[in-house]
Amino acid sequence: MQNALIGKRVLITQSTDFMGPVLCEVFAEQGATVVASSEGLTEPLAAERVVRDAGTIDVLVANLAYT
Repeated sequence: MQNALIGKRVLITQSTDFMGPVLCEVFAEQGATVVASSEGLTEPLAAERVVRDAGTIDVLVANLAYT
């Protein structure tokens, strides 16, 4: 199914680590607007900040890369 995500905003966490680059590519290929965050999520409140800074999203992909 091509372009299944047209009009959707997808937040991908830790977008530069582990599966992040591939996830960004695949979601974009499916028509999503990808909001990529490379911020680490290990410090307290980091996840909350990343989601808040992303603005309105339809999908959250929690790529929890261990670095």
